[in-house]
Amino acid sequence: MRSPLTLAPLSRAQSEVVDGLALYMSKYEEEFEPFLNGLMNEVWQVLMATSLAPHEDLLVTTAVKFLTTVGTSVHHALFAQPGILQNVCEKIISPNIQLIQADEDLFDENAFEYIRRDIEGSDSDTRRRVSCDLVRALCRNYEQQVTDLFSGYIAHLLQQHAASPAANWKAKDAAIYLVIALTLKGGTAKLGATQTNQLVNLLEFFGSHVLPELQAAMQPNAQPILVADAIKFVSTFRVQLPATAYAQVVPLLTHLLTHRQPVVHTYAAQALDRMLTVREPPGSPPPAPLRFGAAALSNYLQPALTGLFGALKLGGSEENAYVMRAILRVTVVAAEGMAPYANVCIEELKAILSRVCANPSNPTFNHYLFETIASLVRYICAATPAAVDAFEAMLFPPFQQVLANDIAEFTPYVLQVLAQLLEARTGLSPSYVTLFPPLLMPAMWERPGNIPALVRLLCAYMAKGKAQVRDARSHRPARGRLLREVMKTNRSLDSFLLNRMIDRSGAF
Repeated sequence: MRSPLTLAPLSRAQSEVVDGLALYMSKYEEEFEPFLNGLMNEVWQVLMATSLAPHEDLLVTTAVKFLTTVGTSVHHALFAQPGILQNVCEKIISPNIQLIQADEDLFDENAFEYIRRDIEGSDSDTRRRVSCDLVRALCRNYEQQVTDLFSGYIAHLLQQHAASPAANWKAKDAAIYLVIALTLKGGTAKLGATQTNQLVNLLEFFGSHVLPELQAAMQPNAQPILVADAIKFVSTFRVQLPATAYAQVVPLLTHLLTHRQPVVHTYAAQALDRMLTVREPPGSPPPAPLRFGAAALSNYLQPALTGLFGALKLGGSEENAYVMRAILRVTVVAAEGMAPYANVCIEELKAILSRVCANPSNPTFNHYLFETIASLVRYICAATPAAVDAFEAMLFPPFQQVLANDIAEFTPYVLQVLAQLLEARTGLSPSYVTLFPPLLMPAMWERPGNIPALVRLLCAYMAKGKAQVRDARSHRPARGRLLREVMKTNRSLDSFLLNRMIDRSGAF
């Protein structure tokens, strides 16, 4: 028997040939047609001779992609030949959709790579992903036949799991993936599944096999990968789940935010974020009501916030962008309902901001961090103007740290939030009076990213403290340039005041 080392070069060469066949078919379909049947049989034979060995992954994925290309083309009738469809489902898709050891290792040892591959779709060259793509390709023209073939196989996998959950948990993992592949006909990252296979009883599978997995997720014998699968199912088919299912799932997701496994609590945060965007009825433009809006969320707001901020303290998730985005979503949906928790949230966000100031390495996380602060200012200060002083007392110290240390990545965010706070005031506070002269420094205006935020902040100064702006004396050239930017951005301001300030600046 040949060793993997001698087989690997052959496997690579075969994958290059199959890749070339797929390219030739896409470019010269008519010329390729006479040879398609024979070449497809050759690819089939090569694929049937492969094993689950890692060195053959490239060949398997390339060959399955070729079959997918054929299945979605005008030549899909080749799969209608007797026995072909059944063999494809049983001998190609079923083995390759199984969880392999490399996936288990990735789940345990490099959780965020596992998340990136799954959620962001960078696993396009894995056996499991190409097998799911082939299922969907075959369902385009043979939905009834493929659904019937896999329904029996899924039932068999679930029976295996029921007989011995601890030993056969991988069977249920494969079953969940097969159901997702069979059911999902079309969708987007924003909406999840938008078209589904009506031959699959989605809600029955959810109630019988997905929900119990979530309910038992925190038990010591629960398998984390199955929990992640169940959360993925819920996130994928969130539009199809009724409001009653949301009432069951959302409390479970808030509980899973404290799960020790990074994949599980990240999936829980991502699913919570996505479910809070679903509107009723599906696809309706705003202002259609949210399926799980502020009133429903209020009952779970405290545990959700506790779990989300707690997840950011777990090892490896200190700058988890999915968790921070979920915090942002909760604050936006809850809106004025965040008032009782605003102080605690700001304190948590302050601590995070102080930490990331030392090394702003994750721009996506940092963006959601400042968006969350801005959303709290927007909703709380609008509903309770008296809260502005409390917000300023909490936020000014870290904001001064950003400005004093000249952290370029954060300066535009800080200036925008300062403008928000000033717009909510009735007049200038001493802190804003002290802050005004540095805003006219030329260095502040040399970075294009600062200009929109500086203009908005200056507009707020003009609206709340014209006397302070009139009396500004320092850095006259910079002030002239600044005022020109203001006039281009907001022509509704007091033009007399602006012209007078420009004349005083001496820049023009």
